[in-house]
Amino acid sequence: MKKKRSTRFRHKFTDLISILFCLCGMAAALYLLYKDMNSTYQKDDEPAGVVYFKKNSAQRCFSGRNLWERLKEETPVYKGDRIRTKENSQVYIVFSDSRRIDLDENTLIRIPEDSDNEIDFISGSLILNSTKQNQDKPMIIRAGTKIITLEKNTS
Repeated sequence: MKKKRSTRFRHKFTDLISILFCLCGMAAALYLLYKDMNSTYQKDDEPAGVVYFKKNSAQRCFSGRNLWERLKEETPVYKGDRIRTKENSQVYIVFSDSRRIDLDENTLIRIPEDSDNEIDFISGSLILNSTKQNQDKPMIIRAGTKIITLEKNTS
């Protein structure tokens, strides 16, 4: 004759503690992942300019690194940074000397480390506004082997 077995699961107190501990660990890991995905890094150097958004977002890659990070509104950019916009994105950068550069969608530029008045244009489309009165040097855009010089009060 077979004995009747109970099919009811009986919870033990240690099982409940283990489950709560695992859930807390998962919640902490998800929080840290969210913080890591939405963080922006800053250097100790003087910023070359500040990024403002017109539409959607942009990404930045520090010099000497291959990690792209998503930028937030009013994020400082530094010399040596590469900045790119994706599909349906538009941003503008206001430099420390009040020059403004507008980046349309699918654009990639680099801010050279050795010059205050140059932009390396890699791909896409941009608009540069150099109409402020306090610039003493012309703005130079390098696109491959071509060099475009914008004097003061031009765009």
